Amino acid sequence: MEAIYKYQIEINSIITITMPKGAKILTVQSQLIPHDLLNQDQVCIWAIVDTDTDKKEIRMFTCYRTGRKHEKIKGTYIGTFQLNNGEFVGHLFEV
Repeated sequence: MEAIYKYQIEINSIITITMPKGAKILTVQSQLIPHDLLNQDQVCIWAIVDTDTDKKEIRMFTCYRTGRKHEKIKGTYIGTFQLNNGEFVGHLFEV
């Protein structure tokens, strides 16, 4: 069977997520998640996963910020998200 799972991520130079083998990434977006009475934007990836498999794989992602210079932008584009009312705009790529 299949299900759509959400994975919360921290924005780092390299982001790793363990998910069921063959998961299909749908999107990346920020979502307002309440934490201890503070409302904070959290970056999340949604993916279609096979719930019947026990096999896992580590997927790697990187985030590039708008306006920053980068040696070379690498990977497969996943999506663009905003944090803090647009103060931070990030572009997520799978590497």
